[in-house]
Order: sequence, then C-alpha cells, then structure tokens
Amino acid sequence: MARLPHTCWFTPYGAVPVAAPVTRAAAGLPPDAFVICIFGPCAHITPKTFARWMHLLKELPHAVLWLSPCSLNAQNKLRREAMQVGVEPERLVFAAAQTGMNDPKTLLPVADLFLAMPASSRVQSLVDALRAGVPSLAAASPMASSVLHAAGLGDCVFESTDTCLDRALHLAQNPPEIKALRERMRSSVAQSPLFDVANRANERAMAWALMVERSRAGLPPATFDVPLAGTSG
Repeated sequence: MARLPHTCWFTPYGAVPVAAPVTRAAAGLPPDAFVICIFGPCAHITPKTFARWMHLLKELPHAVLWLSPCSLNAQNKLRREAMQVGVEPERLVFAAAQTGMNDPKTLLPVADLFLAMPASSRVQSLVDALRAGVPSLAAASPMASSVLHAAGLGDCVFESTDTCLDRALHLAQNPPEIKALRERMRSSVAQSPLFDVANRANERAMAWALMVERSRAGLPPATFDVPLAGTSG
C-alpha cells in the first residue's frame, strides 16, 4: 500500500465554483426548506440508514431530503416507507436525470448541507459539493473522511453515522453556525490540498517512482509513505 499524504482521491480540477441557478425552483426544491443533500445510488440505501434519515426529518419539520435520480418505482417505494413512519412523502425530493441544467452537480449550490453517508454516497458527489461551497459532513467512511481532511475540514468528520446526523441536526437548528461554516469554506477550501491538483499529481508520480525503485532493487512489495509534495505557487 502506498500511503499518500492527504487523500488517495484525485480531483483532476481546481476549486472553480460550479455555475448554477440561484433559485431552488430549478432543482424542484421548496424555496424555504432546509435542504439536506445525499447523492448516491438509491439501491445502496439500507433500511437502517433510511430509518436514521427519517428520524432526522422528523426532528427537522422544515427540512427536505434531496436524493439522487432513481427509478419511479424506487421513488414510490421510498416515499411509502417515509409515510409509514410519519414523514410527508413530498419531503423526499429526487434530483432530475443528468441533462443540461438539470444535472444535479450544477444545482448543488442550492443545498444547505451535504451528508456523505457510508455506502449511500458517492465520493465524487462530496467533492462536487465542496467545490460548490456546500457545508459537508462525513461519517465512518475512510475515503470521504480523507477528502474532508484534505479540504481542511477535519472537524466535519465523525466516527459514526449517529454522531454525524446529530451534528447535522445541530447545524440545521442553528443557522449562524452553518453560515459560519459556509463562510469558512469559501475562504479556505479553494486553497486546500484537495484542490491543489499539481502537488497531488506529483505525489502520485512519486508513489509510482518509489514502487519502480523497489522493484528494480529486488525488494518485495511493502507499505510505504509517499513524501509530501511542496506547496505549489
């Protein structure tokens, strides 16, 4: 294993803000709701995970859950499950298919909070949320955790789903705190190691060079740490 200094997730573009509409209507979202975004395959949503999300919505009557595009059958099933636990089905909003301005990635800036949940979120969606300046939290996922640490947001990483959702609840109930987090992201994430493409590429090149050196020296495979690349100008 080659251990990279920040994250093994390579982001092949800098932190350029994603162009997006400024209205919730473009994303099919209610204008005054607190929008919690979790983009990932609907097929990966487990009953236990869904129950936790519904508990969060019940604690936040002004919030909606914004989920990835999925089949109408899957949408109906999830909404039925929501109704059975007392959550209005319209509070589950499914993003449109990725076509033009309906591409969920281009609409991410309208979200209030992005949650990277184990097995139910794509890491690339988390990176897109960070690029869009959306406050983001991650739970119990080594890859998502490394992305947030590389973005300078180590305090947004939690050891368990429950503690992550507790923090999400706290932020949703305390607008000044989530506003402060968003402002901190605007001033620091763009300059963070996550989006320092040149140095992250250099570190990967160093990893391959070290592996080649070991192979030529006749050494067996081994875990090693890749040196930290210098700060790019």
